[in-house]
Amino acid sequence: MFNFTNRHLPNDLLDPHRRKAAEEITMDYEGKKESTTLGKLSKNCITSAETLGRDGPIGSGLSKFGKLQADINDSYIKMVTEIQINVLPLLRDENADAVEAAIKSCKDVKSARLSLDSLKRSLSGAKPEKVARIQQSIETAEDDFVSKVGDSMDKMKKTLDSAQQEFYQKASQLVQSTEKELEEIKVTQETLAGQ
Repeated sequence: MFNFTNRHLPNDLLDPHRRKAAEEITMDYEGKKESTTLGKLSKNCITSAETLGRDGPIGSGLSKFGKLQADINDSYIKMVTEIQINVLPLLRDENADAVEAAIKSCKDVKSARLSLDSLKRSLSGAKPEKVARIQQSIETAEDDFVSKVGDSMDKMKKTLDSAQQEFYQKASQLVQSTEKELEEIKVTQETLAGQ
């Protein structure tokens, strides 16, 4: 069983809301074990080995292969769980200001679009002496709209690029830490297979 305790969690995850989310993720660990492809393969191999008998060469091979897949699956789920607990909450916090700015810029685009649409509607019912002034206002509103769309796209792209870069860096660190564990499993299984 894979359990997290306070010593496994960074200090910022000890805040009650984050802690609750981390506990929900880890409580679901057992349910995830058999829902992955490796978990299903492991279960099928072990079940087949029991049906055929573990004493025979095929049953023995299936049993060993099933246990290997189960160990690899455990390591995989551990890695995914650690990413969910250690990486994703930090990314949300680190990028909160950038995301907020991107959302605000989207609202600015919507506001500029509504203003432009309003001016265009007023042009259709305008008196001839006001048409030139409204057309000038429309041109200004169109320029403002184009500017806000460009600004919004830049902010969203920067936010996304930053979040992706941070995610892949932190996920890579976790994968590298799990890699050692997978290597140990491989050595153990190779030793068992040689017996």
